[in-house]
Amino acid sequence: MSYRVAKTGEPHAITEDFLIPAVKAVGKCMLSEKAGKKSLIPYPSPMTLSHCIADMAENVLSQLVNWVRNSDYYSLQLDKSTDLDSLANLLLYVPYMYESTIHEDFLFCHSLPIQTTGEEIFSTA
Repeated sequence: MSYRVAKTGEPHAITEDFLIPAVKAVGKCMLSEKAGKKSLIPYPSPMTLSHCIADMAENVLSQLVNWVRNSDYYSLQLDKSTDLDSLANLLLYVPYMYESTIHEDFLFCHSLPIQTTGEEIFSTA
């Protein structure tokens, strides 16, 4: 369930607003009115979902770093981007060789201070 919630890109409260009522409606439709009023499946709290999503992100990052470390060739590509609020962000991409194929993955995005100098970009990375 955590994976599906993360894929929606919606806040974790989607479980309370959408998933829980859906599970109850399925119980009511398939079993009985009484079953529909109860939660048939123990659903995770938003805090639990948050922890599960953070664990999945940490696992993905760990795998990516491992692939890059074991690669014979890799490079780092830095880019500065501005979001909708006109705030600067530092983006880091890493092209690398994995299983005889070149891959390029997004490694991180960090916000930058208002006065963006080369020194501040270097200390952020």
